[in-house]
Amino acid sequence: MEFIDVLIKMEIDPQETIRRFCQNEAMLKKYLLRFGDEATYPNLVKAIEEKDHEEIEKCAHTLKGLSANLGMNKLSEKCAKIVSAMRGGEYDKLDTLFPEVEAEYKRLNECLEELK
Repeated sequence: MEFIDVLIKMEIDPQETIRRFCQNEAMLKKYLLRFGDEATYPNLVKAIEEKDHEEIEKCAHTLKGLSANLGMNKLSEKCAKIVSAMRGGEYDKLDTLFPEVEAEYKRLNECLEELK
């Protein structure tokens, strides 16, 4: 599958995201391939297991920014909801918000397998 086709499958806007990487598709691909190895998501899972609300907010905020920079807007938006819930003390919302993040994260990583 072509690189652009994978981006479209991931629901990443190819033109906008490649522009953000100074038209350097190779650099974008490099960072996308590193995404699955990045520690923020596993750290978020650990923080949720430990019910560490401060760490949950921190990890969700980091993942929100990282995914936004890579054009993964759905994941970024879902992480933003967790950040908002943690900042608002609405910890019970994690039960519905995190499964959405988890599903989108897994979907994106499955798509990324096609780039390897």
